[in-house]
Amino acid sequence: MLKYSGFNMFVSMSGFLAQRIDQVLIAGVLGFSKTPVFNLGFFISEAIDVPRKALSGISAPLIAQSIRENNIAHVSEIYRKSALLQLIIGTFLLAATWACTDALFDLMPKNGDVYRQGKNVILLLGLSRLIDMATGTNAEIITYSAHYRFNLYSLLSMAILNIALNFLLLKPLGITGSALATFFSITFVNIWRLLFIKQKMGIHPLSISMLWVLILGIFAWFFASFIPKLPHPSLTIIAKGITVTLIFFTGILYFKISDDLNSMAKKLIINAAIGYCHGNNLPCRPKLNHVGVMFWNGNEHWWTHLTNLEFIHIFVEK
Repeated sequence: MLKYSGFNMFVSMSGFLAQRIDQVLIAGVLGFSKTPVFNLGFFISEAIDVPRKALSGISAPLIAQSIRENNIAHVSEIYRKSALLQLIIGTFLLAATWACTDALFDLMPKNGDVYRQGKNVILLLGLSRLIDMATGTNAEIITYSAHYRFNLYSLLSMAILNIALNFLLLKPLGITGSALATFFSITFVNIWRLLFIKQKMGIHPLSISMLWVLILGIFAWFFASFIPKLPHPSLTIIAKGITVTLIFFTGILYFKISDDLNSMAKKLIINAAIGYCHGNNLPCRPKLNHVGVMFWNGNEHWWTHLTNLEFIHIFVEK
């Protein structure tokens, strides 16, 4: 156990260094003036990655228990669901961020033009995080399996590839080259892990639903990009953010991309209906049936239809 814990601690340190080495190389090759510009893109990509870290923390003990019980079917289910949910959240955050990037720079009256040089860095590092999210809990599955040493080998390979590509791309492409190096190295290590898990356990997280998520994300960003600049950058950010949110999640719910999200949305609607009744001092008795949720007595009624989540009828007692 001590050997296993020490090994995983070394893996964590290797992963941290593998993804931060580019900042050291930028300072050494291009100078410290470019480092803050790159760091802005890095921190934005880290914000996109926060949901993945949270979901991984939740999934990790479930994966560990399933592997201990040799329940590969449950591991596969967690793998697929986590990858899809992470991709949905990551695609939304990246689409919203990319749609609002120019307005974000406009909010910086002094250094906006300086940081605008790192616009492509935001996109490339954001895509890197999206690759991480789309491949699900691959690192956790390997960590709790008998093949946990593979994580160290893959991270060391990623670090070597990242350093090599940085030396190759930094001078001709600047900080965009460094972001490109990070994108290629993260993509490489995740594809390698995906193939490794497929070979050793016979499972993978990919599905056609993921393609629909990406299409919806691109469509939401494309539609939001037609919104012109408003009198203040903050208004532009709000308008574009709302547009991306409505288009993306309406599509996700309408096409029933994720059963978990649709179930969550239905519960929110049910709770809102119950809250409406209680807020107006109306006695409501919820009842689930094949058409949705009913609150009935027969005196008056109203209904609403949100995408194709199901009809929700509300009947209010006298």
